[in-house]
Amino acid sequence: MHDHPWAALALFAFVSSITPGPNNLLATASGARFGLRRTLPQVAGVTFGFTVLLWLAASGAAALVISQPSIGIALALGGYFYLLWMSARLLRSAWRPVAGGDSNVVTLRPMSFLQSALFQFANPKAWMMAISAASGLMADHGPSLAAVAVLCGLFAAINFPCVGAWAAMGAHLQRWLSSPVAPWRMRVFNGAMGVTMLGTVAWMACLR
Repeated sequence: MHDHPWAALALFAFVSSITPGPNNLLATASGARFGLRRTLPQVAGVTFGFTVLLWLAASGAAALVISQPSIGIALALGGYFYLLWMSARLLRSAWRPVAGGDSNVVTLRPMSFLQSALFQFANPKAWMMAISAASGLMADHGPSLAAVAVLCGLFAAINFPCVGAWAAMGAHLQRWLSSPVAPWRMRVFNGAMGVTMLGTVAWMACLR
């Protein structure tokens, strides 16, 4: 194995994992709402689910999605609808008046490990990352079991701290956003997250 292709794949793993996307936006929103500790299962689910997806892509399963466009479209639509639902909930909490003692209309629980892992298979960005990484691996090493294992381990080691950093950023803002003397802060944050998520959906749809 040559060093240069692995360095390039490591750089790709970092850039694609740290840049804004559905996983990072959801992790930030969860960190701000529930704190880092309660968001860690969601972060771990992202890494596990994506690693499985990457293994399938590098093992040739992605060829099925490419050869059957209807499968890819169905997966993408599932991801888009979920993100649009999340955006609607966040925007609703930003504009709807606070009632009673509830400081936030959004009553979502953190995504579980399993929910987060399964979401990767409907996450358009995760598919783009997995297919791009698998294609880069095939070009240099072919579908060898050792190369696939190293690729998956490399992405898992880089992806978890990257997504975790977004969750930690949200958790860092939690106390400031949850101030009882300024309840508008959380509402503005939820609105900003909702709009950003809508923009992300539009951007990913344009890339298809």
